[in-house]
Amino acid sequence: MLYTDTYLGDLPQCGVGHRKAGPGGNLVGWMLLSHKKQATASSVLPEHPIEHAFDENIKTWWSAKTGDKGEWLAMDLGKPCRINAVQVNFAEQDVTAQAKRRPEDELYHQYTLEISDDGQRWKMLVDKSANQRDVPHDYVQLDQPIVSRHLRLINIHMAGHGKFAVRDLRVFGSGLGKPPAVAMAPTVKRPADNTAVQAEIEWPAADGATGYVVRWGHAKDKLYHSQDVRNGTKAVISQLTGGLDYWFVVDSSNDSGVTFGREVVGTR
Repeated sequence: MLYTDTYLGDLPQCGVGHRKAGPGGNLVGWMLLSHKKQATASSVLPEHPIEHAFDENIKTWWSAKTGDKGEWLAMDLGKPCRINAVQVNFAEQDVTAQAKRRPEDELYHQYTLEISDDGQRWKMLVDKSANQRDVPHDYVQLDQPIVSRHLRLINIHMAGHGKFAVRDLRVFGSGLGKPPAVAMAPTVKRPADNTAVQAEIEWPAADGATGYVVRWGHAKDKLYHSQDVRNGTKAVISQLTGGLDYWFVVDSSNDSGVTFGREVVGTR
């Protein structure tokens, strides 16, 4: 049976030839550390608040009041964490670039990333001050991981003469703690008629969990579909085929790992 592994597909994945067997076998093991973290900034446009840079929603973004060199965005991870990689997803607030790529649009991003243990004394982590490429979704993987609590993104130059704006500043690594407790069996509600293409899934909160993954499929050992749930303990699964039986399980996750569910629930 051919299938595509999209399990936590927005986290760093292994390259060809490194996959492990089982669910999540393509994951490197670096979790998302930046979701909903506390942050400060040099300035803020009222309609684009700071929290939008850490909400994992590509449709929202934070923006500084200007695109000047020195505008910055800083986050507090809440504790020392192991940082393996950082992804900067820039927004296009008030850019003046046209559809055609013109030299005068200066379509390149320049920035630096700094880290700090106390939020006061900073040292360089990534220096992109000489970059000449358009990198709206720049992913930087560190040669060696580093442990730190604070991270600061500093603007040098924004593409298209826009304001310094970020859709999401994402940090990957480990919270250096324990994975969460196992999630208990979910409750599945699906209309009785065999044309139902949706199911409502709900489950008890698992100790230590900050997120969940619902997996489902046509057999207990073929749960190849998955949906990431970052907020709450319920989900609506809308990709079902009428007339087929399905099985569901819920995995729990936090900044230190994933715990796979054990209780698989079947429904029609």
